[in-house]
Amino acid sequence: MVVGGLLLLGFVMFQAWRHDRDMRAEHQVLENQTSSSRLACESDLTRFRNDVEQAAPLDELGEWVDEDWSAAKAALSRAEDALARAASSPQPVASLEKVTFALEQGRAALARVQANLVGDEPHDAPPCFFNPNHGPSSTTVSWTTADGTRVRVPSCGADVLRIQSGADPYWRTVAVDDLRLPWWQAGANGAPWARGWFARWHNHPLMASMVQAAPVLRRDEAREVSRAA
Repeated sequence: MVVGGLLLLGFVMFQAWRHDRDMRAEHQVLENQTSSSRLACESDLTRFRNDVEQAAPLDELGEWVDEDWSAAKAALSRAEDALARAASSPQPVASLEKVTFALEQGRAALARVQANLVGDEPHDAPPCFFNPNHGPSSTTVSWTTADGTRVRVPSCGADVLRIQSGADPYWRTVAVDDLRLPWWQAGANGAPWARGWFARWHNHPLMASMVQAAPVLRRDEAREVSRAA
């Protein structure tokens, strides 16, 4: 009887230890993944903040650029707030998605301002697939992924020219362990960062091709960001 009780106690203690070990391992994996996206978000936010600061003279142009210029500055503020919340949020993934969701809106607003300044017709388009920091895409391009899949994705003009000349586009990389990989190869490490950038375009005709090239965009969370932001 005593031996049986000791064996049962030992089994229960072992199960508790294994559960605790698995939970710690799962938490560490999640932390590593969110850390990669957090660093990517911080970098993109800094880049956008610098672009807004450099465009500060637009404040003097008044009503001509007021609506879109105000939208760009408001998007910067939302991105900053979302990144701050991610530091203490029990759900950092959702907060990180909102960072790049706001940045995508801000980039689109800045593009509209620039179009108006030079007399072009502003247009709303998905961000450049290769690096959303390039701003809204100007066209689409046929591109072959690393596994040989041929897809058509939205692109900025500079990346189209590089692809047509046989060079690689200027793609955005994300840290995965000791490597830096194109974001669409970074898997869960870049997921929160990526979903925010493309959340507003979930129903766009090119999304199916983008999902082929970057399966991480398939998750339903991408659709929910635009509803919550």
